[in-house]
Amino acid sequence: MKAIAAPLGVLLAVGFCVQYVPAASLATERFAGDYRAIPKTTIARNGTKTASVKQYKDLHSLLVALPKDATMRSKYPGLRRGVKKPHWPSQRELEEIRNVRIKSCWIVSAKHEGGATGDRDFHVIVSTSPTNFSEVMNAEISGLPPASRPDFNTLKGVRAVFLSLATNAPTSSFLHLRPPKHVVLEGSLYFDGAHGAGGKSDPGPAWAKPQSVWEIHPIYKITSLP
Repeated sequence: MKAIAAPLGVLLAVGFCVQYVPAASLATERFAGDYRAIPKTTIARNGTKTASVKQYKDLHSLLVALPKDATMRSKYPGLRRGVKKPHWPSQRELEEIRNVRIKSCWIVSAKHEGGATGDRDFHVIVSTSPTNFSEVMNAEISGLPPASRPDFNTLKGVRAVFLSLATNAPTSSFLHLRPPKHVVLEGSLYFDGAHGAGGKSDPGPAWAKPQSVWEIHPIYKITSLP
């Protein structure tokens, strides 16, 4: 598959075989959500400097290093489910000010959060294994922030490459990628306190449900592996 240049050297090989949705508009969609919009559309920073990147050999190594969901909700009451604006954290909490690189993981499913209430993110389910989905995590290619924001061009580039290398654009249902895509993934940690984990209405397809609300959000670099 032909490589396409983009900010931060983003490369992705994804073959979605789904109903066609015009990619041009999807590539430039603005973030339409409300919950913690700034963290969702900003690469993690320490002050004005981009936070350092910690590398993990695989998804399992990252998952076991994360604080428990209950610990985060206890420490930060604003991250509990059902908390209303303006009581949720508008910026990243300390544990979220981290960028991570997973040297080996598998994209096994993806969907587009469109429709009247969607925030315009692409949900990407990544797995430790291409065949065993007991360890998975939700990672998101964010809808775009205002053009004046520092990460606008990077996040726009990620969306464009993701769509241009897909056979067709993802739709509103999680698709099972066959075969899954082996990638290096890089992005910012994010604790999505607005929902639970593992339930029927929680992120992920029924066969690959993340068991934590920790996410990589936003993704800012994906490199395909052989």
